[in-house]
Amino acid sequence: GPPPDANILLSILREAVREKGIEHMYPENRLAGIANDMAKKDPVNILCNHWKLPKEIGFDFVKLALFDVVFLLDDSGSMRFGDGLIDELKFILSNIAFATGLFDQDGFSVRFMNSNIQGDNIKTEQQAAALVDQVRFEDVTPLATSLKNKILDPFIYRPEQQGALRKPVLVIIITDGRGKGSENPHPFPILVSSCLLTTIFSLVVSFQIAQVGNDKGAQQFLTELDNDKVIGGLIDCTSNFELESMEFRKKGVELTKHLWYTKLLLGSIDSSVSTPQQEKKTIILSYKLV
Repeated sequence: GPPPDANILLSILREAVREKGIEHMYPENRLAGIANDMAKKDPVNILCNHWKLPKEIGFDFVKLALFDVVFLLDDSGSMRFGDGLIDELKFILSNIAFATGLFDQDGFSVRFMNSNIQGDNIKTEQQAAALVDQVRFEDVTPLATSLKNKILDPFIYRPEQQGALRKPVLVIIITDGRGKGSENPHPFPILVSSCLLTTIFSLVVSFQIAQVGNDKGAQQFLTELDNDKVIGGLIDCTSNFELESMEFRKKGVELTKHLWYTKLLLGSIDSSVSTPQQEKKTIILSYKLV
């Protein structure tokens, strides 16, 4: 179809800003600038054609422009032994680089749980794959420690103290297991809840945690997080593709890889793709697809 005009994009951005309570970060003129730039490039149509998505879901991606997207990736040794997990990680990142590159001017950042290799301003599929190729995948899964040292401190807490936090941050964690190793004394749920239960940060940080591979411990960990009375409603958990497919099939919807990536990217920032119980998320996304 014809490219959506800037006014439609602006109204989507406005609504997202209001819903998140981040008006202090996005005055009207800043939003208008984003909408005008986006209208010239027509990313919604490009994404919908490429990923075979309905327009309605394509428009949900517009709000990605408001966020800094930061990945924390599991580079533990078990990733090497799982069936094709490293390739899967590359595949996920490449696809997400394509989608975020369309909507977000700055690209995304990547940190690894063990390795100090890092990437910033990643906008292309090639950059994403090349980054994963540099990593050795050894050691354990220091989930909480790396979340604090590599994500929360540098991307959220320090910038906030310095008055330099210009965008809300979407943190996407991809792991094949539950955290282990020389763990931080504060386990993962405590770190996340202490961040999200602080009013200022609850507005500017969103968490997605997703599983690759079929480790039963990881599945159980995600279920525990999803059902956690404190943080279950504050974060979004995405099971591996096979498990999510089964959930969607119960609703009569065939989940594609691209829809799985959609849930990964939007599940924690878009209330229509995401409500506290996994069940409802699936229903709403499938409702948009039927």
